[in-house]
Amino acid sequence: MTHDNLEHLGLTSSPVTNNSLLPSLCQQCGTCCVAPDISSLKKPAGASCPHLDVEHRCTIYQDRPAVCRGYQPDELCQLITAPTLAERVKRYLAIFA
Repeated sequence: MTHDNLEHLGLTSSPVTNNSLLPSLCQQCGTCCVAPDISSLKKPAGASCPHLDVEHRCTIYQDRPAVCRGYQPDELCQLITAPTLAERVKRYLAIFA
């Protein structure tokens, strides 16, 4: 994640130690099921996972791939906070473009 990408989004980088970015709990917003690519599901970045329902819930949660099981929310979740899923995905993709 580059400083330029963060500035483009109106964000600044801050280390977690300054309390501006604290460890996150999952907000169940669905961004991690849309923004990144998930190769084990043949899902490209920016495309909605075919197992994500309209309420942003995983329909194969009990059988989801290891990459999904291992995901832990972090400071990135706070950096891309936005009112809509589309906005959060746009921010994610801008950071990792």
